[in-house]
Amino acid sequence: MNRHHDRCDACGAQAFVKVINADDLELLFCGHHFSKNEQVLFSQGFLVDEDERDQVNVKPSISASAQ
Repeated sequence: MNRHHDRCDACGAQAFVKVINADDLELLFCGHHFSKNEQVLFSQGFLVDEDERDQVNVKPSISASAQ
């Protein structure tokens, strides 16, 4: 996952978790929104494809609103 360009589908913040389902639907989440929605995602058949939450605050990302 290219964390500098991939944004959370819920809020536009830097994405650290990518989930996929059997239909290859891919969703990206910041750490907060993944944690908030984790149980619902798993109950709907999503699996974690990439989890880079260990990189939160290691290097700041470019702002979602940066030009």
